[in-house]
Amino acid sequence: MTSASAGPAISVVMPTFDKAPYLELTLASYVGQSLRDYELVVVDDGSTDDTAAVVRRYAERLPITAVRQDNKGRSAARNAGIRAAAGEVVVFSDDDRIVSPDFVAEHAKAFAAGGALLVQGGQRGVLTRWHPELRADERLTALDLELPGSPGSPDLPDREVALVDAHAVETDLDQVLATYGVPEPWWEQHVQRVLEAFPDPADFALSWMIGTTGNMSALREQIVEVGLLDEGFTRWGLEDTDLCYRLVHAGARVVVAPDAVNHHQVHPSTGSKASEWLTNFRHFSRKVDTVEPALFRLLAQGLIDVRTADAVARECAELSRAGRTVLVDELRRRYDDLFRLFEQSMAG
Repeated sequence: MTSASAGPAISVVMPTFDKAPYLELTLASYVGQSLRDYELVVVDDGSTDDTAAVVRRYAERLPITAVRQDNKGRSAARNAGIRAAAGEVVVFSDDDRIVSPDFVAEHAKAFAAGGALLVQGGQRGVLTRWHPELRADERLTALDLELPGSPGSPDLPDREVALVDAHAVETDLDQVLATYGVPEPWWEQHVQRVLEAFPDPADFALSWMIGTTGNMSALREQIVEVGLLDEGFTRWGLEDTDLCYRLVHAGARVVVAPDAVNHHQVHPSTGSKASEWLTNFRHFSRKVDTVEPALFRLLAQGLIDVRTADAVARECAELSRAGRTVLVDELRRRYDDLFRLFEQSMAG
């Protein structure tokens, strides 16, 4: 990696769109980073709220490179950030992710020995704002909120309430996390499952599946070489999975840096995410002419265990290398039939 005199070796790329209250807390968490020599590229993807004012305010205290564009979606926003980035290593982190004090330093440490890596950082959750639509979120049932009642009780406010402010994030982050910290489903249900089966995730045939741009890093040069993020993913989900697939198949080795942790601010999600994910899965599956996307989906939906997925992926790869593609194609067709039946049953 480059020396400090040659400019920052690390560029954090953060797209944002209409999440000013969450973005403010996220930027507040960067004020206390233990590593000071880094760049924070904030890409405003056409926000209509107070995002621009929040970015200007923190640009006086943080090494921010601000990029503004019309609303083009997540992939296009991240690509704009990658193009603007000066660092050799790009760290992806979202606008609603409060970072630990050693977040940037831990990502930098992973690349200290050199080599093409895909580094997945640790992920947890934190409730910084109460919203009535969060009543159904099972993660919140263990919290003792400083509000009337507790999550799920009928006397919670029917309005949005800020639980944490930027000053608290800057001055007492440990207490904020101790009070409002919650699990992060992706980390617990997917990454930890893989690590239980494969302590070194690079040994897993589908190691790319644990990568997510909510908290990951890779060499900027390699990201560019594989074609950046696919802007054909216009809806929610899998644009990062697709990038990770291409990075791993281009030689990047997956490692997990659990101490490079960020905390996803829990917020209401739209009811259309499931259908958007399916649309993007079909796009991903058309791009990748192997059985791997199907195995990824089976794992994501809890229909197969990690070691079985690994064994099937390796066997199919061996069959393909031997030219016995008929068997692999038949397996893919059967998986497609299974998915259609599953979708029909879910549709009622």
